[in-house]
Amino acid sequence: MRPWPRVWNGGPAEPTGAPALVVEVEVETRPESNGRDRFARGKRTQAARQAILDEVAVALAQGQRLPEAGPWCVRLTRFTSARLLDVGNLWSALKAVEDAVAAVLQVDDGSPAFAATVAQAKRPGGFAVRVEVWGGDAAPPMRHRCGCTDADAGECAGPGAGIRASWGAAPCSCACHGGSPC
Repeated sequence: MRPWPRVWNGGPAEPTGAPALVVEVEVETRPESNGRDRFARGKRTQAARQAILDEVAVALAQGQRLPEAGPWCVRLTRFTSARLLDVGNLWSALKAVEDAVAAVLQVDDGSPAFAATVAQAKRPGGFAVRVEVWGGDAAPPMRHRCGCTDADAGECAGPGAGIRASWGAAPCSCACHGGSPC
């Protein structure tokens, strides 16, 4: 599998240790961004969400535990016997799964406390998705809008550095630079 990418949305960048929750679900995941079958897409989305919720409930009943405190790092791995997808379609195919995981954790999937990454692999036997969740102590320090963490105190290069500046992001108001905004 590929290494974890750096996350610039303010979320945690890379977990450490073993995941707190691991479930694998046999569910069909297809890219939805280019689809024209609106009603079938809705049924697939609902089926994927419900399958994740059901499998997490089974895992919790078997003794696995959800991480109680964030920030949360989530890796979604799509398994298929068909062709692999490009990264844009991979995110589209796993969006319903990401939403279901965020609902289970009771966090908005756009929150800085929630970071997800996707992967895929070929294997015989049809479609499946593995969900791995890290949280609390396993998550690294939170990243601010400027890309720095509290551990980087005084070392942030401000809005002129990193990808955030090229997006025209609002200045960060973190206190890691002695109170001055990035």
